[in-house]
Amino acid sequence: MSLKEYCRERIFNVINKITEKSRYVIMIVDLNSYKILSLLCKNEELLERGVSLIELINCERDNLEDFDCIYFLSSNIQSVDIMINDFKDEKCAKYKNIHILFTSNISKDNQILDLIASNNFILKRIKSCACINLHFFAYESRIFYFHNSLSLFNYFPLINNDILSQISSILLSVCSCLKIFPSIRYQNSELCRSFSHIFYNSIKNLHTIYNDKNKITNTNINTYSNKNNDNQSDNNNNNHMNNDIYHYNNNRNDDILLILDRSIDTSILFIHDYSYQSLCYDLLNINTIYEMQFDQTKINEQPNEHIYSNTCNDTYYDDKNTEMGGEKKKKKKKKKKYRG
Repeated sequence: MSLKEYCRERIFNVINKITEKSRYVIMIVDLNSYKILSLLCKNEELLERGVSLIELINCERDNLEDFDCIYFLSSNIQSVDIMINDFKDEKCAKYKNIHILFTSNISKDNQILDLIASNNFILKRIKSCACINLHFFAYESRIFYFHNSLSLFNYFPLINNDILSQISSILLSVCSCLKIFPSIRYQNSELCRSFSHIFYNSIKNLHTIYNDKNKITNTNINTYSNKNNDNQSDNNNNNHMNNDIYHYNNNRNDDILLILDRSIDTSILFIHDYSYQSLCYDLLNINTIYEMQFDQTKINEQPNEHIYSNTCNDTYYDDKNTEMGGEKKKKKKKKKKYRG
């Protein structure tokens, strides 16, 4: 099963459990969570599973006092503030009962939990509150990405480890969706070493929770090691990492997280695989849906046209990883075959 299918299954399982108990349900999302959702499924698929309506949280919404509401939100204070304002007036609350789903974990020192706990009226209406660990964008079956507005100046020199903790949290949500506890190998650099420490501690905590929940006794062993094993001096300085192990319930032992520092590689652009997808998406800033506007002052006036490009297109699936040279030959053969 692919990453995208795991994520879809996670979303649908939660929604099915809610719609089984609540007859009339709508879903409220913020911009970030809606983007996560739209990459995984279509609105029609949610409607088929009992969701009557999907709305953005920052838009004007009607009061639907007979409907239960699923708030699928990012872990940010702004979205939670808007949710609480929906129940500011006790006599005119927007919805009957609510289910809160966060895309990522909320730490104990986060203001979000305190904000929700301080509102007695909304506490009475909460039927469930959970984190579904979808703190990333599942772009394709084997590709994911996440927003990172930082630059190299934030990493070199690295002043604040909170940056690495945030990235670790996102990768942890990916591992949680895939239900894996990978071995960790890292490049022998200060940045990679720091990140591997942080992620290793995070995944150990996740594994402890998983074991406690499932009461696992017979488990395999997975390790955490330096990629440059031939560097004896470095290994001596980091024996505590190589000796540290954790257990997990997984019959396969081939899941590996490889941590590399690509900033020192000056040949990335020259050895890049210039395939159709790489050329279009890696090097150019292309919108998947955009509008072309023609000059109406010209003699041959043409109306506006919309261009749609997505992974549902069969041609895209066939050609996305084909090199440009091979792609031209492929198209020529198709034309000859078509002409007969």
